[in-house]
Amino acid sequence: MKKEARIDSLTLSIVQVTPSTRWAFVEMVDDQNRTGFGEATLAGHDGDLLRVASELFAAVVNTRLKETGTMFATLRLETLARAAVVSALSHATMDLLGQARNCSAAALLGEIVRESVPMYANINRRTRSRAPADFAQSARVATAAGFSAVKIAPFDDVALYGAHTNYDKKLIDAALDRIAAVRDIVGRSVEVMVDCHWRLNVAVAREVLASNVCDGLYWLECPIPESPDNLQDLRALRSFANSRGIRLAGCEQAVRTDGFRPFVKAGAYDVMMPDIKYVGGMGEMLEVARLLDSHGVEFSPHNPSGPVAHAASLQICALVPNFRRLEMQFNETRYFDAIANMKLPLPQNGKTRVSSAPGLGIEVNRTELDSLTIRRLIFNREHEKCNATVA
Repeated sequence: MKKEARIDSLTLSIVQVTPSTRWAFVEMVDDQNRTGFGEATLAGHDGDLLRVASELFAAVVNTRLKETGTMFATLRLETLARAAVVSALSHATMDLLGQARNCSAAALLGEIVRESVPMYANINRRTRSRAPADFAQSARVATAAGFSAVKIAPFDDVALYGAHTNYDKKLIDAALDRIAAVRDIVGRSVEVMVDCHWRLNVAVAREVLASNVCDGLYWLECPIPESPDNLQDLRALRSFANSRGIRLAGCEQAVRTDGFRPFVKAGAYDVMMPDIKYVGGMGEMLEVARLLDSHGVEFSPHNPSGPVAHAASLQICALVPNFRRLEMQFNETRYFDAIANMKLPLPQNGKTRVSSAPGLGIEVNRTELDSLTIRRLIFNREHEKCNATVA
C-alpha cells in the first residue's frame, strides 16, 4: 500500500526584486522529498506574514497532504496576512498533489475549458519615472509585445480614501494627463484600465469618470474604499460609469466567497478581481468564479505579483468559463522569469499557454531565490516537533 504523503517542512522566504518590490513565497516539502510552492506577497506587511506563518506552519507541518484542504477551509482568515499565508499554503499543496498524481493543478480541480489565457499588461510598476511620456512609452512596449490591453495606476499622491475633504486638483490633472498619454499612444483598439487603489472619494471619482480623457475607458478600478458603508456609493458610481461606456472593477482584496457576496448583492461592480494570493485557496477561487457567474459579473483575477501567483492564476483561469482577461505584471523585473527558471510560458500575442506539467507547472530556481531572500522562516518536522529559525 502506497504511503500517504505528509508535510515535512515549510519555509517562508521574503525576496527583494526591485528597490520597491518584495515577493513572498511559501515552500512546502513532503516526506517523499517533493517540493511545492505558493505565493503570499503582501506589500508592506513582511512582519505580519512572518508572524502568521510562524503560527500556521506549526499547525500544518506533519499534516497529510490530502487533509490540508479541509483544514484550510476551516481556518479563520480575519486579516489579509493570514489569508495570504493560507492561500499560499493552498497553492503549494496543489503543486505537490499534482506532482504526486502526475497531472496539472487545473486537471485536479475541474474541467479545463481553455489551453491559453488572454492577458492584460500591468505597466504601472515598470514605469519608474511618472511623466506622461514615460507611461506612454511603457504602453508602447507592452503593445509591441502583443498585449491588446494595458493597466496603469496614475493617481500618485492622491490620498482622499473616501474622505470628503478638499483635494489638490493638480494631482488629479496629472493623473488624467498620464491616462491621456497612454490612450493617445495605443489608440482606441487597445483596452485601457485605470487603477485608483481606493484613493478617491465619490465626487472626485465622478469627476474622473466624466472627463473626456476617460470616455470609453475599459474599466475604472477600486475608486473608493470597499467598506460596507460605501456599497451604495459604489453602485451609483457603477451606474454613472456605465452611462459613460466604462465598467467599474474591484474586490481585489476580498477573502473567501463571503467577502464578495455583499458587493455582488449590492451590484457594486461589473468586474470582480479575486486575487489567488488572498482569496483563501485555489478551490475557494473557483467558488468565487461560480458565484460571480451566477450573477452575471465578469471574473478577471488580480495578478500583479510574482511568478508563483501567476502560475497558480493560469491554472485557475483554464477552468473558468466566465473569464475574459488575467492581469500580468509586465517587464517590472528580470527576476520574474529568473526565479521561475525561465520555465513559465511567455505571452504571445497577448495570450499565455497554460502549463500541463504536474502541479502548478513552475520550476523555482533555488540559486536565484536564495540570493534575493532578505528574511526567511523555516519549520522542520523532527520527531513530531517543529524547529523554527528566522534569518
